[in-house]
Amino acid sequence: MKIAVYSTKNYDRKYFELINAKYGFDLEFFDFMLNESTARLAEHCEVVCILLMMTGVEKYWKN
Repeated sequence: MKIAVYSTKNYDRKYFELINAKYGFDLEFFDFMLNESTARLAEHCEVVCILLMMTGVEKYWKN
């Protein structure tokens, strides 16, 4: 499963990779926020993870 992780800092990535060693997901990290121009980067991912207190991203969610 491919997972896009937005707003990732180096310290976040370290822990995601450590925990993911048990699960083997394909993680794609972005150090910028999810917004209208960056949403397309996750089109090939089955899951999107947003970090921090990101507001206004609901419009990019699909059912």
